[in-house]
Amino acid sequence: MNGRAGAILGANLLLVCACAEPAPEPQPLTVGLHQLELVVPDGWQHYDHGLQQRFENGTSHITLTDLGPVVPDSLLREIEHAHGLFRQDRSKDARAILYGLSPRSAFPSQQSWETFETPWDTLRRIGGKRPIVVAEVEGAFTRVIAQISALSARDFRTIAVDALEEMFQGAHRQIARREAMAFEGRDALLIDTWDRLTHNTRKRYLFILSQGNLLVARMELGKFSEMEPVFDTLVTTLRLVEPQKAGS
Repeated sequence: MNGRAGAILGANLLLVCACAEPAPEPQPLTVGLHQLELVVPDGWQHYDHGLQQRFENGTSHITLTDLGPVVPDSLLREIEHAHGLFRQDRSKDARAILYGLSPRSAFPSQQSWETFETPWDTLRRIGGKRPIVVAEVEGAFTRVIAQISALSARDFRTIAVDALEEMFQGAHRQIARREAMAFEGRDALLIDTWDRLTHNTRKRYLFILSQGNLLVARMELGKFSEMEPVFDTLVTTLRLVEPQKAGS
C-alpha cells in the first residue's frame, strides 16, 4: 500500500469512528425492592414513581412495576418486618406494610383463606381508630405467621396468570400468547393478550419473579406494532442488580 492510499484509508477509518454513535448507557433504577439497569429508548421519557417506573412517548405508555410479595417466604419477610415495627411502638408503619400485601392468592382454597382472614383483619386494623390490645395483636401475628409458614409455593405460571387476571378488572381480555422463559436465572413468563371478541388491541406483559416479589413490564397504552420494538428494547436491556452483602 502506497503512502497516499494509506492516508486515505486512515482518514476513512477516523471518519467512521467519528460518525459511529456510542452505545446508550444503561440507566440505574429502583423498583420497589429491586435495583435495575436498562436503556431508555430514544424519544421516550422516564418517570420514577417508586414501586412503578413509567416510560412515555406521546400517548404510548409502558410501565415496570413491583407487584409485591407473591410466595410464602416473601410474605413472611414483610409480615415479620411489620411485627418488628409493632413491637417498636410503630403501629401505623406496621399497618402500612400490611395494607400493601395481597396474600389471598397464596391460599389454595376458600376455606384456608377464611381461617387466615380473621387474624389478618385484626392485624390490618392496628394503628387505626380502635384501641390496641397488645395480647390480641400478638396472638394474631402468631396465627398469621404460622399459617403463612405452612403454605406451599405455587407454580410461577399460576402466580403470573392470576396477577394478570387481577389487572383485567373485568375487561374482556384473553391470552393470545404465553411463553415461559428464564430471565437471568429467574422464572419469567411473557404473555400477549387481546380483546376476547375482536382479537384487536394486543398488549404484552413480562412477569419476573425476583426476591419473592413479582415484577411486571406492561404495555399500558399505544399501538402494539409501534410499541413492540420499544418494549423488546426495554426488556432486552433490563438487568437486575444483586444487592450488596454487608462487608462485601
